[in-house]
Amino acid sequence: MGPHNHEFNDGNRNRILRQGIIDRIHFLESGFEDMGGLGYSAPMKMKREIITLKVELEMLDRDEKKWKGREAESLQPAPVVQPHIVDDDTDSAQPATRTTICSVEHYDISDVEDGEEDSDDDDEDDEPVVEHFSQPQQQQQQQQQQHEEQQEEEGHEDEHDNLGRKELFLTEHEMPGLMNACSVFGLARPFKGLNINGLLHMTIPTGVIIETPAAMGANVRWASCNIFSIRDHAAAAIGKADTAPIFAWKGETLPEYWWCTEQMMLVPGAIGSDQLVDDDGAATLLAHKGKEFKGKFSADGSLPEPNCTDNPKLKCVWQLIKDSIQVNTTRYPRMAARLNSVSEETTAGVMGLKGMAAKGELLFPAININDCVTKSKFD
Repeated sequence: MGPHNHEFNDGNRNRILRQGIIDRIHFLESGFEDMGGLGYSAPMKMKREIITLKVELEMLDRDEKKWKGREAESLQPAPVVQPHIVDDDTDSAQPATRTTICSVEHYDISDVEDGEEDSDDDDEDDEPVVEHFSQPQQQQQQQQQQHEEQQEEEGHEDEHDNLGRKELFLTEHEMPGLMNACSVFGLARPFKGLNINGLLHMTIPTGVIIETPAAMGANVRWASCNIFSIRDHAAAAIGKADTAPIFAWKGETLPEYWWCTEQMMLVPGAIGSDQLVDDDGAATLLAHKGKEFKGKFSADGSLPEPNCTDNPKLKCVWQLIKDSIQVNTTRYPRMAARLNSVSEETTAGVMGLKGMAAKGELLFPAININDCVTKSKFD
């Protein structure tokens, strides 16, 4: 069999696989709420299988588009050879000028004047053919180019999503504590209705941490605590699964980092977060300074001035709070009052929290993750 028939058979085989995957997804989704006697670990396993099947389905769809494109190319007619007009008197070959209109080819044969002399150089090459393209064809070419660029961009996004999901599955085996927590407490959904917002390195292990409270019912929002440690494929996998909004991307600037931190702390339809997972005290600093500057604004109408400091980090924080207060004056005080607690994992962050607690400035309870036995064992 020729290569065309081979690809056609591969296409049929993939279409059969595609239908089988769709049927399996429908079966799993229809039985997700009725666990029966499958045990506590069933919801998490079923969710992971559904995500995996959807990733495979997208890959099959992308392959099928490629095959259809190849079949369409094989059906295109062969290009027409450029004709030449020979004058009986001069025996000189004149190229015809081709005009293409809406993919229909017409040839305008230029007249040859009687008695026209040949070029002095008999070996000189013929004049190149000049192509005149109509406006509709130019638009069609531009649209085709834009479509190809869009498909290439979507292909890169799919590669990021698929790579991130595969690495997440592998990392789950290295984090059995979280997986056991999902198995035991996932069905009970103890975090249902809670807003848990976090600021950690946006890596693959953090992706597993994000999906754990989400599997237990929490509404999760996340950002990265470091602009240099962000893994785009990890964030893409979480976003593709619609587990949580992720405010992080490779190559963030310092102002963008603090904007992402604020967006992570804001919860649509709610006052703010119930639980903060912080790293190096960035989110805690924003909540405390936001309330402090709001109090000054209420007292004398003053706003933070970014130019009063040479610290690039504080410049961004002051500017962010200044803009935020002018939009919503009660945002940070209500956010601080809403918070039940914050967890901190770094030594510097814990030292800052202890200093604030000693001065009576800490607005909400803090959990010292840095000194806990479990973290020390893993470190």
